[in-house]
Amino acid sequence: MGALWVPAGLALCVAAYADAPLVSLQGMLGQKALLLVDGKLRTLGAGQSADGVTVISTANDQAQVEVDHARYTLHMGDTPGNLNGAASGTGQIILTSDNRGNFAGQGRIDGKPIQFIVDTGATLVTIGKPEADQMGIHYQSGNRLASHTANGTVIGWHIKLQSLNINDVTVHDVDTMVVPADLPKMLLGNSFLNRFHMQRDADRLVLTQQ
Repeated sequence: MGALWVPAGLALCVAAYADAPLVSLQGMLGQKALLLVDGKLRTLGAGQSADGVTVISTANDQAQVEVDHARYTLHMGDTPGNLNGAASGTGQIILTSDNRGNFAGQGRIDGKPIQFIVDTGATLVTIGKPEADQMGIHYQSGNRLASHTANGTVIGWHIKLQSLNINDVTVHDVDTMVVPADLPKMLLGNSFLNRFHMQRDADRLVLTQQ
C-alpha cells in the first residue's frame, strides 16, 4: 500500500473561511438577479450593488458580479460560495486571498458545485468522505492509500475525477483522495495545481494552464 503525504494540518481544516460574502444566484426576475448574500435576498440589476456585491450583467441562468475589484460568474443551482475565485476565458484562474492568506473559491466536480481551498502541501486533491457521499462520487472502488497527518495515519481512497472545473477552466482525470474526515472545503492539491503555472502577486494567485 502506497503512502501519500497531505498537509499536517488536515484535521484543522474545519476552520471557517467566511471573510468574503457568501453568495448564490437564486433566480432571475426579468433582467435582475435574485441573489442570496450572507443569508439576505437582494434583487439587483446591472450596475446595482448591495452588501459589497455589484451585478455587472445578467443572462439566462447566470449573473456576473464584482467583489473587491474581481469578477465572478454565478450560476443558478450552485450552493452558496465565498467569492474568492475567478477565471478568465484564456485558461487562467485568478484567486484572491482572504485576511488569513488563504486562497479559496467554488468549483464543480462533474458538474456538481463544491467549495475548495488551495493547499500546495497536498499531493492530491483531497475530499472528505461525507462530501463525496453527498456528491455521489463512487470512491469505494478506488485503491486504498495511507495519508500521514499531524493526528496520525488516515486510510483513504485514491480515485480519478472525470472533471474538475473552476469557472470556465476544466481539468480532466484529476488524481484525488477521499478521506474519512469531514472537510468543509476540498483541498485543491498538486494533482490539479501542477497542471498550471502559478504566480503570486500580493494577494492574488494566478493559475495559467500549461
